Amino acid sequence: TFMIEFDLSGRSHPFIDANGGHHALSHDGSAGGRAQLQRLETWYSQRVASLLGKMSASTAADGRTLLDDTIVLVIPSMGLGNTHDHGNNASLLIGGKDTVRADGRALDFKGSSLANLHVTLLEAFGVDDSLNFGAHGARFGDDGDRGLDGVLV
Repeated sequence: TFMIEFDLSGRSHPFIDANGGHHALSHDGSAGGRAQLQRLETWYSQRVASLLGKMSASTAADGRTLLDDTIVLVIPSMGLGNTHDHGNNASLLIGGKDTVRADGRALDFKGSSLANLHVTLLEAFGVDDSLNFGAHGARFGDDGDRGLDGVLV
């Protein structure tokens, strides 16, 4: 796993003219605040794209790429920062050739928890009993109760 930055940090990004912490910018409803947040989110997206490009360019002797053999899950922290809405969070699955159905679909899981996507990925990696992943029979993420249909090959 890799996290670019903890969104609740107060780190400022003056090098892209996004002065203020990510969390604070997500709550700034002004035109200037939204513009700074857009620059910050664009910068993050460019970092992810750079990583994916490097993974795609790294090939093994059998011709498969590092991206073919890796599942990258990109998750924004919020759907809507002002209201702390996690409901419309556009998570992306990239890579995972022969594991993830990569056909450009947008899937709507009708309010299913993000933890169910994590359960699905545990199933992809063959983790037995992925629902009971926590201590004392706790479900994954406390609300992961099933894998999601249509994600895996």
